[in-house]
Amino acid sequence: MDNVNHPKHYIQGGIETIDVIQSRLTKEEFVGYLKGTKMKYDLRYPFKGDIEGDLAKSEWFRHKLIQTLRHEDTIIAPELEAQLQRVDDE
Repeated sequence: MDNVNHPKHYIQGGIETIDVIQSRLTKEEFVGYLKGTKMKYDLRYPFKGDIEGDLAKSEWFRHKLIQTLRHEDTIIAPELEAQLQRVDDE
């Protein structure tokens, strides 16, 4: 079982929760969701007792955010580079 990349409790009927969330939100909303979730893991990792797990999950959301931004058709290249730089700085 992979609790970071494919948590069993987030897969129902062969569909991952993240895919359902992405299908129900606009790309702008989904980017906000990813940023907020990444911040959640960054802020709480010292207090939960699973530092490695929470930081790995934060990194997973960072990569998903980058992937989503790179596939955003409405963002022009300079804006994309600026957004990716901000993500890398977080």
